[in-house]
Formats: sequence, C-alpha cells, structure tokens
Amino acid sequence: MPETYCARAIVLSRRPYRGYDNRVSVYSRERGKLELLVKGARRPASKLAAHLEPLTLLDLMVVSGKIPFAGAAVSRNCYPHLKSDFEKVSAAGAAIGRLNRLLKEHIADEELFSLTEDFLHILDTHTAEESWYQWISNMFLYKVLERLGYGINFATYVPEKGQPRLVPEAKTSLVHTQNLSLSEIAKLKVLRKPLAEMNSFLEVWIRNISEFLIFNFIIFKA
Repeated sequence: MPETYCARAIVLSRRPYRGYDNRVSVYSRERGKLELLVKGARRPASKLAAHLEPLTLLDLMVVSGKIPFAGAAVSRNCYPHLKSDFEKVSAAGAAIGRLNRLLKEHIADEELFSLTEDFLHILDTHTAEESWYQWISNMFLYKVLERLGYGINFATYVPEKGQPRLVPEAKTSLVHTQNLSLSEIAKLKVLRKPLAEMNSFLEVWIRNISEFLIFNFIIFKA
C-alpha cells in the first residue's frame, strides 16, 4: 500500500501538468525536496490550489507511489506582505528559484529549512529599498552555499583567476556578517555604497559557484 505521511514544507515552484493537474516542488523539513502531483489543482473548485502557491509555508499530507501526490494541505504562512510587493517577490522568486535548482531530492536538512523559512519571514516583515531586498537574498544564498560546504572566509579571501574581486569596504562589511544568522544580518544598518559593493561581489560569486554545483548535479544524475 502507498505510504502516507505529513510534512511541514515550503512551496518552491508550481507548473501545469496533464489535464487540470499541477506539479509542485516543495522543500520539506522532514523529507527534503519533493516533486509532487496536485490532482485537479487547476479546476475552479480545487481546495488545494490556494494552499500550494509558491512562497507558501504549509502542512502537507503526501501519498507516496509511482508519482507521489499531495493529498491535503493547510497553509501556515502565505507571506502576504511579501507577495503584495513586486520588488520583494522578484528578489524572493529569484533566490528560491536558484535554491530549487541546487537542492537534490529526498535530502532533509532542518537547518537549511529553517534558514529558508527565516528568509521568507524577513522579506515579509521588513520594508526597505530594492537593493536591500537583493542584498538579503544574496546573503540567504550565501548561507545556503555555506551550509552545503561552499562558504568563504571573507577575512582571508584572495580572488583566483576568474573569481570576483572584493573591495576593502565590502570585505569589512562581509567579515562582520560571517558568524551572524540571517535574522541578525537583517538587523544591521548598512550604508548604500558597501551594500551595492557586497551585492556586486555576491551576485557573481553565487552565480559561479551555484552554476558549477548545478552542472555537476546534472552529470551525477546522468
């Protein structure tokens, strides 16, 4: 018989499937990343569709099988302030999209789950300029890569060929964030110039490292 289990999860992405169905990628605290079928999600009377929007924290009942599917779902946090702000949605969507590509299925990590939950909560509750949203998104992805074993010691960082440069002002600011949680980082007051410099460095570094990891995951899966 198919196994049925419950999990706390964050919806990473949603896409149409056959007929009126959807496929969703979720990151669960108990089971890691899951690819699930949502039957009838695009029918007007669907009870699951509203709960399975991207960037939603929910409790989920999963029915395993050849194609696992979502049997039931209850939203725990829809992050309404995040979703009503285009700049926040853009920053969160880009970061969660990259996270989705980095994660391999069925590998649970409670710390990584909590980090993702904190990131969405921070964007939902803070009001700032677009560059700040990009910065906290970059710091989130840096923390993700650090958790995966690809962090940087900013205090001793020396760029090799093809790696981004770290200007002194940005280096000083990043050294200060090294041992802080994402919630603690969100409370820092950062001037516009070092914030822009940190964004410039982190965006290049995150893209280079994550694309390297994603490429190697594809090779591994093949």
